Formats: sequence, C-alpha cells, structure tokens
Amino acid sequence: MRIALAVIALSGVLFAADDSRVRELIAQLGADDAAKRDAAATELERLGSEDESGKVEDLLTEASFSKDVEVSSRSSAILDKLRYWEETILVTGRQVGRNAFPNVGAFDLAGGDFLWIRPVLRLFDDWWIGPRRRGALAYLVTKYSIEGVDLRTGATRWGSDGFDGGARLGDTHWLGFQGKCVALISLADGKTVWNEEVPLRFEQITMPIVEGDEGIYFRNQDVMYAIDAKTGKPRWARQGVQFGAPSIVPGALYAWALVDGKRSARRLDPATGADAWVHELPSADELWIPGAVLPCGKDNGIVLFSYCNSDVEPCTLALDPATGAVLWSRGRRVETAWTEPGGAHVWLGSHDALTVTDPKTGDWGAEFVLENGHMELLVEGDRLVVTDFDEKGGDLEMQAFDVPRRELVWKSVVKGIRRPDRGDFSETVRVERLPRGIVLTIDATAGTIVDDIDPATGKVMVDRRTTWK
Repeated sequence: MRIALAVIALSGVLFAADDSRVRELIAQLGADDAAKRDAAATELERLGSEDESGKVEDLLTEASFSKDVEVSSRSSAILDKLRYWEETILVTGRQVGRNAFPNVGAFDLAGGDFLWIRPVLRLFDDWWIGPRRRGALAYLVTKYSIEGVDLRTGATRWGSDGFDGGARLGDTHWLGFQGKCVALISLADGKTVWNEEVPLRFEQITMPIVEGDEGIYFRNQDVMYAIDAKTGKPRWARQGVQFGAPSIVPGALYAWALVDGKRSARRLDPATGADAWVHELPSADELWIPGAVLPCGKDNGIVLFSYCNSDVEPCTLALDPATGAVLWSRGRRVETAWTEPGGAHVWLGSHDALTVTDPKTGDWGAEFVLENGHMELLVEGDRLVVTDFDEKGGDLEMQAFDVPRRELVWKSVVKGIRRPDRGDFSETVRVERLPRGIVLTIDATAGTIVDDIDPATGKVMVDRRTTWK
C-alpha cells in the first residue's frame, strides 16, 4: 500500500531559464521605447525569481558591465531585486495570548521589517530557506506536512501532506514516511520522486535519518534499515540488535547497540549492515550516543561516544575508526565538536567549557570556561564563534576564538534577553552567516530580536526588536 499523499502544485514551478530569451530581454533594457524597457525588466525579474540554475543572475551580472549605460544600470537594478533573499531570514514566534497560533515570517534585514507574516495551525518541526540561488523558496515543515513557500510573498507554491514525520536530505530532497511506506519529495517542485513500502516492524521511524554514499539509513524500534537513495527499495535490515541513533561518514556507519543487556559501540558496513568492529561500553541504565565522527587528517579520525549521565565514568570515549580501539577517554560529556582544517586539533564543547584537544592523545591544549550551559558554534573564517546562553534566563554571551592562536579574541553580551515561555529553547536562538556578516536571531514569546554582529569585534551593529502583530 503506497502512501496516499495530497500534493498541491501551484504557480511558479522552478525551471532553468533559456539563455537566448534572457539575452534578448537584456538587450531590450536599452531600447528607446520606455514601455518596452519596463516590460523587459519585469519579465527578467520574473524569470530570475523562478530560475533554478542561476543562469539569469549570471547573464545579468555579465550585462551589468556592459558599455551600454542603460543596459548596465538596469541590469544592476534587477540584480539588486533578485538578490533580496540574501538579506532575508525566516523567523518564528507566537502572538500574545494563551491560545495563539505559532507564526512564521520572512524578515527583511535591510528594511528592518517583515515581508510577510502568516499563522500556522501546526507546530513547526523545521524551517529553512533553500539554496540562495535556487529560486526564492522557503520550506516549512510540520510533523504531517511540508510546504514550499514564495519567500517574497509567503504564498504556497506547493505542498505535500499526509505524513507521520520526515527528515531533510541536503538541499534537494525531503524524506517523508507514513505507516510502513516511505516517499522521497523533491524540494524544487514538491513532486514525489519515489514512493515505496518498507517492512517496518512499527509504524514510526526514529530520528535521525542519515544519508550516505550507499543509501539512506534509519532506526525503527530494534531494527536498523538501509534503503536505496535512488529507488527507495530496501537494501538490508539488521534485526536482533537494539541500535541507537546512527552517524555516518563516507564508508562507515556508527551507532551504539544493546544486546542481552550489554551496550556496545559499533561500526557497520553501509553496503551490507555487517559489523566491522564492536567495542563494549560500560554498563548503565542510560543510553550511550555517538556525539560526533571527526575526520582529523588522513587515517587519523576519531569517533566520539558520549554518555547521557555525567555520573558515570568515563563520560566520553574516543575510538579509532579503523579498529574500535580506545584512543583516550574523558570524564566529561561532549555535547558538540568541531575539527580544525587539517585535523590538527578538535574543539570539544561540554555544558561548562570549550577545550582544544589533541585527537591522538586527548591532551588539552587550552580550555575556555562557559558559564551558562547552552552553546552553538559558528565558523567565521579562522575564528570560532560561540553563543553561550543561560537556560534559566539571563543575558546572551558571544565569544570568538582565534583558531590558529587558540585564544579568545572578543566577548560580546546582548542585554535584556530572557528565555521564552514556550517551546524548546534550543530552537529559539540561531546564529547565521550571511553575506552581510553574522546575524543573531532570538525568537521570543511575543516578538523577535534580530541583530547584526560585527565578526571582527563582536559589537552589535544593528539592533532590531520586532513585535508579532
């Protein structure tokens, strides 16, 4: 029984623009007839906003250097309009009131206001703007549906409904499941690429879903499944082992496992599901989780497994990805990790510290104290920017570390922020890297704070505080 999906295809399907037609319209930008010039500009704006390939932008960029002043200036003006999405972010929040619906809006950073706001009847599981050159689409995901939305107007371009859940696969596709069926949805137009039955034991797939060279992998109760990414056909299933959430790198699939009350860390062959190695973990009531798989230079990677309960020692093990042997252990749970370019060191974050660590030995090169216990990382050139926020309420602190020198460069505090009354806090603070620099977004109960941060100094260059109306 295939998934019965309600797919609504609306106007403005993305496409690759025809070169000759675009060049013809660009030439008309220099016409003597003003009406003809305006008509050509309007048509180019439409083609550019719907163009999937980026050809319209490329040809307009080329024309912006034309010796014909009229063509050059008009091409530049159209480019400015087409590139508005570089100045746009998605924000979410609620109106004031106990029973208020959640809202989503497109916020114009240059203008300092919303392009549009729309209420949503279901809570969001995910939301993002597609590749900045693949048309002006934003994606809104709930537990049951996914929509492709025009970033300029908020109008629905297409929608797929009838799911029990799903996960984003890169920038091109979304995997939805319902009952014992799985469907791959194209993010370009919402069309179903394939729709296949999978012999699941329970009608619920446990996140995360990971994608690799050999297929798509997910856990369903005590079974690990692999399906072909191109066709959706099942490739293999591992039963008899209760697996934890998987992590994948090219050529290897990692997960903890539980068999007869004993826990172990495992490396699986993505092509067959067979064990490459098994390493027993200390027995405990809580679950071990793979915190990160870090490629630290050629043949020098590490696999981190962290424990959920900090009372058990060791809390983190670093394993050799080739053999499963213990390289080093640490009595602290690692919650986030980042590898320096070249793999010379790894930066490991716990709830109260950020440490620079030798991947071979586990020795600490430097340690920086974090006071507040919530952390997000952003790589900005040769700097690592850390957002540190007190979950119990307080000011938000940002710190930037010089990676080569392994030292603190600046510390910045954004005043007057308190934890929102609703929702998962981890989804309410976001740090993004846009062409204009670092953008910090805090979604509060009745409004949103959007600040431009100077990556060189950490100072707030523009402070915007808006209210959901």
